Parts: sequence; C-alpha cells; structure tokens
Amino acid sequence: MQCPIGDTVLIMACDEEDIAPGELREMPGKDAVFQYAVGIQAYVDDATLRQDLVLILKQVCEKVPFVMPDHEQYQRIFWSWEGYEN
Repeated sequence: MQCPIGDTVLIMACDEEDIAPGELREMPGKDAVFQYAVGIQAYVDDATLRQDLVLILKQVCEKVPFVMPDHEQYQRIFWSWEGYEN
C-alpha cells in the first residue's frame, strides 16, 4: 500500500443464521484495526465458496477508507481474479 491507514483489516466470513449471506457488519475496533463480519451462504462447493470470498473481499475493500491509489490497486487485483477457475 502506498498510504497505509491502519495496522489490520480483519474479515470474518460467517454462515450462521444471525447474519444473512451478503450482509456486512462493521465491528468495533481500535483506531488502527478495521473489523468486519460478512454473511456467507452455507458451503456448496469450492467454486462457489471462492466466488463468495472474492465478493466479500471486494465489499470490505470498498468500505475501508483506503486512499484512492490503494483502492485502485486492490481493484486491479480483483480484476485479475475474475474468471479464475482452478
């Protein structure tokens, strides 16, 4: 990152009933820690899980207050992952 704004981004993907698939909750944290809980559907297969996790990463990166060059860098990473099948 060109301009780090924190020490940690913590993401918890959860398939429990108290958080719906696709729902994003920001969790309280200290100044340099960004924490999120994101709902995910119950396991179907590896390809679906991979797709869900990439979507979660995209969602969280849009929420974290990165500076524009860092947001653009992460967007390029996600673009390179699109269509990844392995």
